[in-house]
Amino acid sequence: TANTIVYSVVTLSSGATIAVNATLGNEFKVTLGSSSTLGNPTGAVDGQYLRFAIRQDSTGGRVLSFDTKYRFGNEIGTPSVDLTSNKTSYLGIRYNAADDKFDVISFVSGY
Repeated sequence: TANTIVYSVVTLSSGATIAVNATLGNEFKVTLGSSSTLGNPTGAVDGQYLRFAIRQDSTGGRVLSFDTKYRFGNEIGTPSVDLTSNKTSYLGIRYNAADDKFDVISFVSGY
């Protein structure tokens, strides 16, 4: 199966668990309205890259946790999104089908 690349940005809904459907695209954005868990993406193909823009609402202080299939390396570890109101953090992941894991390969915050 070829990797899917879609250049539009998919808006995700904030909630207790943020649902991510990887068949809809590779770029996602969400504004956190509460502390949330970034759900395991569904429909991903091996090697697919997904990028997320995670923004705090005007209140801020919203914590983001990660579902069970996210895997963190030594350099980045488990990222913490910027808690400042109206600030955005960016997260990049790559799907490893052999291990059924979403490897966190980039993270920056404070935008």
